[in-house]
Amino acid sequence: MRRGFHLQEERGSTLVEYALVLLVFLTLILGIMEFGRVALIYSTLANAAREGARYGIIHPGDDAGAETAASAHITGLDPARLILTASSSSDTVTVSADYTADLLTGLFGADIPLHAESTMRLE
Repeated sequence: MRRGFHLQEERGSTLVEYALVLLVFLTLILGIMEFGRVALIYSTLANAAREGARYGIIHPGDDAGAETAASAHITGLDPARLILTASSSSDTVTVSADYTADLLTGLFGADIPLHAESTMRLE
């Protein structure tokens, strides 16, 4: 009879341990998902800045065209949060992209500001 009572106590402790481990596991999984999402957004920004700079070296002095070319490569992002800036000098073209990424879970803060910039020389 004592043995059955002991098994019931272990079931309760197992449930508590499971709940604690599940909380840590879910936090880890959500953090990995957020990191992957932010890395994807940054990669998109860097690619768009690079494509805008490539357009700028082919068409020197057309900063508006470089911004348009960069914005054409932004997919899946909110255009209201995106700031594209193109500038050219006598020998270089620079395109910068700024974006404020919002986190889905809100675990690590509300927003993460991201900045990507590409500079290419005129040839």
